[in-house]
Amino acid sequence: MVASVSTDWTILINEQANTATAALPGSFSAGTNRLLQVVVMMYNGSGNTTPPTSCVANSVSAALILTDPAGQTRVSAAWFQFYEADLATIAGQTLTTAGGTGTKTVIYRLLQDAKQALPPATNKSYLSSNGTQTMPLARLANSYTSGISFTSVSATSLTQTNPARTNTVTMTSTRRMSYGNQNDTANTSDYVVAGQGFTTSMVINIEAAPTQTVVNINGGDDIVIGQSAVPATLTGFTGVPVVTSTSQHAITAAGGTANSPLFNVTDRIEGGLGDSLPFEALFTFTNGAESAQASQGITYKATEVKIVFTAPIKVNPDYLAYHMEANGHDTDNAEFYYIPYEDLQVQTDSSINVTNAGTFTGWLRPTEGPTAGRTYFYQVNVAAGGSIISVSGITQSGLISRGLASSGLTSRGL
Repeated sequence: MVASVSTDWTILINEQANTATAALPGSFSAGTNRLLQVVVMMYNGSGNTTPPTSCVANSVSAALILTDPAGQTRVSAAWFQFYEADLATIAGQTLTTAGGTGTKTVIYRLLQDAKQALPPATNKSYLSSNGTQTMPLARLANSYTSGISFTSVSATSLTQTNPARTNTVTMTSTRRMSYGNQNDTANTSDYVVAGQGFTTSMVINIEAAPTQTVVNINGGDDIVIGQSAVPATLTGFTGVPVVTSTSQHAITAAGGTANSPLFNVTDRIEGGLGDSLPFEALFTFTNGAESAQASQGITYKATEVKIVFTAPIKVNPDYLAYHMEANGHDTDNAEFYYIPYEDLQVQTDSSINVTNAGTFTGWLRPTEGPTAGRTYFYQVNVAAGGSIISVSGITQSGLISRGLASSGLTSRGL
């Protein structure tokens, strides 16, 4: 599949004041992975021009692909694009530009089957007199290359190579923009234009839309660690893909079909690496040569509360940091994900506030020291008011338990 033109360059605003606006078409030709590209050309027959810095329709800002500098003599241009996700919102809406000087002409075209991203390679050139413009361009395999050239000379179609001129857009004054399009292969050919008078030229290489895509993961909702049978919705796969991610939590297969695979995200394990949650993970789906990627958040459980020990007290046994440090963990800026009971709250100094006695559990994730990035389980017994009775944790050498003073209680002030 290669990107292609659905609607070629069409004039929307024809040599009007730089403040002129116009409504986009009420609908766009049907297709998938479409791009609406907009080129704004500025002309001043006796001085300098500046291309616009923005292009907006219905509060949606187009992405800027290429632009000439401010103050360019006679002619200048800026090339923008809207994405597939924008089209329903901008159809029939007023297109405005801002920041330009000179007489303005706006043209647009619709591409389809194009990757929803800025072109990976672009180039441009400007001449103030007759001459040759040579613009090297790195082109991808199965890509689509487009070149445009705007001259100050009336009734003049420019000669272009790689791509050759396909057609021209003629303005009221008979000035013309020449353009060329071609399917391309992996190469580094130059886009060459025989410029006439003041000439600005631009060329871009457009990637095809990927054959395989990720529609969503988990319906777009964050994945919870330990979640099983996480669904993904894909397109273009012929077999159930293998799922990997940049998360520290392992991914295992859970069945499903080619375009609706299921996978599990493992829970925390004692001493295992774990993400600082919430975490934005990049997921990759692979089936042979078929591949697609998308990002999705991974977060902690709804029953948990996250606290960061920004000022842990390490010398008092009524503070969690005292016990965790004794286990060999650096608690400075450590993360603690705990499941509270009643009104229990763990503080940033690692103390505990609670009305009634009870037991709670949590996972420590140090961010500094020898155990940084790993997770460790703790069970904590507390007295009314929050004094620690005992702290138990699983370590590599087995279960350890640390009780305090004869009755198991201490005073918070000790």
